[in-house]
Amino acid sequence: MHKVRYFTKESLLSAAENAGVDDINSQIDTKRLAKMLDNTMLYPIIFGFVQNQTEMRCRVAINEQGESTFINVPIKIWQNLPLQEVTESAYVQADTAPVS
Repeated sequence: MHKVRYFTKESLLSAAENAGVDDINSQIDTKRLAKMLDNTMLYPIIFGFVQNQTEMRCRVAINEQGESTFINVPIKIWQNLPLQEVTESAYVQADTAPVS
């Protein structure tokens, strides 16, 4: 079992919008992303690293087909994201090009 941080539709869109306002290098088209997301789903961070002293660079799974997007979020927001226990088989394969 692993614990994975995740976004909800609301929290991912909020983080994407704030990234644009805070000028932290977000390339996400929030209107396009909003159309792709479902209110009932969880969007796990499938890869992440410290971008600099104040931000985490996160790759977020968007769907079961493996689409994903990258987003920079302040470390404080990342630390407060909820955690979900998952098994190895629950990981989304994210081998396709990121959604931008």
